[in-house]
Amino acid sequence: VRVTSREGLPQPPAKQQSVSFTPAGPEKTRQSGEEETKDVDDEGSKDQEPKPKKKSKQLRNYEPEKVESYEDEYHKKKIYEVVTITGDERGAGTDANVFVTLFGDYGITPKVHLASKSRTAFERGKTDVFRIRTHNVGSLKKIRIEHDNTGLSANWFLDRVVVTDVIRPHLRFYFACNNWFSKVEGDCLFVRDLLGSMDPMDIPKYNKYIVSVFTADVKGSGTDADVFINIFGEFGDTGERRLDNDKNNFEKGTEDKFTIEAPNLGKVRKITIGHNNKGSSAGWFVDKAVVDDMGNKIVYEFPINRWFAIDEDDGKIQRDILVGGSQPTGIVYNVQIVTGNIRGAGTNSKIHIVMHGSKGQKNSGRVFLEGGKFERCLTDIFNVEIAALLSPLSRVTIGHDNDGVSAGWYCEKVTRTHTCTHTHAY
Repeated sequence: VRVTSREGLPQPPAKQQSVSFTPAGPEKTRQSGEEETKDVDDEGSKDQEPKPKKKSKQLRNYEPEKVESYEDEYHKKKIYEVVTITGDERGAGTDANVFVTLFGDYGITPKVHLASKSRTAFERGKTDVFRIRTHNVGSLKKIRIEHDNTGLSANWFLDRVVVTDVIRPHLRFYFACNNWFSKVEGDCLFVRDLLGSMDPMDIPKYNKYIVSVFTADVKGSGTDADVFINIFGEFGDTGERRLDNDKNNFEKGTEDKFTIEAPNLGKVRKITIGHNNKGSSAGWFVDKAVVDDMGNKIVYEFPINRWFAIDEDDGKIQRDILVGGSQPTGIVYNVQIVTGNIRGAGTNSKIHIVMHGSKGQKNSGRVFLEGGKFERCLTDIFNVEIAALLSPLSRVTIGHDNDGVSAGWYCEKVTRTHTCTHTHAY
């Protein structure tokens, strides 16, 4: 394992499915700056009936039972009020779909779509209020908020987010942002992790990670595909981040540097790095990656020396790499995906899956399911190798990149089997 201080690192030569949910209530037209409340449930797409006032009072007088275990608490449903305040900047409003994930002491919620029937949601200078029913994650630590970069005007400038436990309204957490979610504005990110505080005036401190990626000096080693990385540490992960800047990145024999801002991960343990196999020359040969933890003054090196290509080596386009370069011993899951028997059910898009462990705190990362047909009334079978045994498996997230002539897809069922565990169907 190679872990050195930044001062001791030799200098290289200079070169570089979410499910959407329908809110309750009639559609209303509001002026800029007004508020609207939408109810969102992470378990299904259904309108939420407003609760009688009497019942609401009973909820607010709720006295929490003694906590028996984090596991039990996590599986109790909780209602959170999520308030988004769009900034008063030119072009700040968005037509994209917005999602939020809550991180707390007890675990992590599924990703929830902040859906609205109103056409004026997330407009410039506007406050939108949502109520989401999801897992109880305890005291909030951070949120992950993002959009899917779709629509005529996808760019979004988010001022801040406020999340409140509806039955214990004194538990209110503030998440300052003051940043663009955009492919062309600011730092070109449209997913961010925001640290929370019960003090609205608090300014959370984030850590910076300098990621250096070295493309090997061999024939055909460069790639035109979109490259992503996820850094995992003892306190969590950065989420999947696209590595992109103004340069022509990932050319033969070059080093590319990127800055990732995220909450402190603690000791870095591994990275997941890969690409989406797009472009005329997608295959990529990576020499190594280096992560410089600026806040903790530690440099982590990840020797790789492998192809990321469906027609080279073992055909993988993403890999989990431990500090020091070893690839973790893989756990193989048999995944069967059934495409439904309805007209237009098949897709030409690239399908990916994420498997989540107990309380959502561990996951496989996004795994592309290469080689599947995903045609009407067919079952595609894959052996998916991931770094760790996710047992018990709590859920799977499945989706596609919306690319191709026939992108829409009707998925009927997903079945996962591991030799040491039981079969799970979704």
